[in-house]
Amino acid sequence: MASNGRPLPLLVAIAGLAASTISAWLVAGFLQQRAADEFAFAADQVTLQVRERLESSHLVLRGGITLAEETAPVSREAWRHYVDRLDLDHTLPGINSVGFVTWLAGDKLATHEAAVRAEGFPDYRVWPAGQRDWYAPVLYVEPFRGQNLRAFGRDMHAEPVRREAMERARDTGLPALSGKLELVGEPSIGSQPGAMMFMAVYHHGMPRNTVAERRAALSGWVVSTYRMHDLLSGPLKSWASREGRVIDLHLYDGDTASPAALLFDSVVTEKPSTESPFIQRRVINFYGHRWLLEFDRISGAPGVNFTLAWVVLASGLSISGLLAGLFATLTRTEQLAQQRAGELTASL
Repeated sequence: MASNGRPLPLLVAIAGLAASTISAWLVAGFLQQRAADEFAFAADQVTLQVRERLESSHLVLRGGITLAEETAPVSREAWRHYVDRLDLDHTLPGINSVGFVTWLAGDKLATHEAAVRAEGFPDYRVWPAGQRDWYAPVLYVEPFRGQNLRAFGRDMHAEPVRREAMERARDTGLPALSGKLELVGEPSIGSQPGAMMFMAVYHHGMPRNTVAERRAALSGWVVSTYRMHDLLSGPLKSWASREGRVIDLHLYDGDTASPAALLFDSVVTEKPSTESPFIQRRVINFYGHRWLLEFDRISGAPGVNFTLAWVVLASGLSISGLLAGLFATLTRTEQLAQQRAGELTASL
């Protein structure tokens, strides 16, 4: 048995080797793609949970607006009672505080400070100091303890990143997420980037159909504050028994993955990769403000299980070897038969 002068067993072995290698390569590609699809699904789910966190925070602020507008002027005790009932540590972990910011004309500053001091806060002052046409000090902040105490009296409107979000909330009547912030009271070691969400409070009964009317009706803002590691640890933790153990999430403020815009890094020892087959990018657009989420597998994560591909390769090679051996035996048998027939013919 031969083909074009080449022994058939050799051709069978070559063809079997090629078929086995190609089959194993295809199976490996399928396994790699399946792992990437599963990781993409995990990225989708984490992104959805982050989005749901923001939406839930938005509902918290809407409740605060209802309280502030319907009971104006809202009392400090009523605000404390409202936030206490939310039980944020259990229902929405990651929200560091919920506050009320009042909108104050410059000529009312002294009267405002005196009124707050009369409530039992003799050291109260609006800060940073300086003469301005308008002030937006934090009047209430709950829980009223720890680092939140340092936000009491802060003029939010005096800081550009906060001011941009506040004015966007005022002009649209919609929730406005701030850019990346350094929160008041963060420790020098272990500090976390922060962000805030604002919603405008308007004087009850005043028209607010246009931007001009909303500006004229402005009473203040309700605001929630986030420490980003606290906010995002929950969505990642929920995947701990699945893909959470292997996810490395970098979250950026805006559309660009730049170090200056980094809000959250789940594994600080990892560096973002541009070549990983698992890299996934998602964008959350929350009422016009965008966050970029970049996912990758951590370097120490278990690799893709290619056992099936190795099984296919080994099986193919084994079958190819058996077939090659079979054809070699048949070829040898044929040769011996021909040799024997020739010997018999010669002896006649």
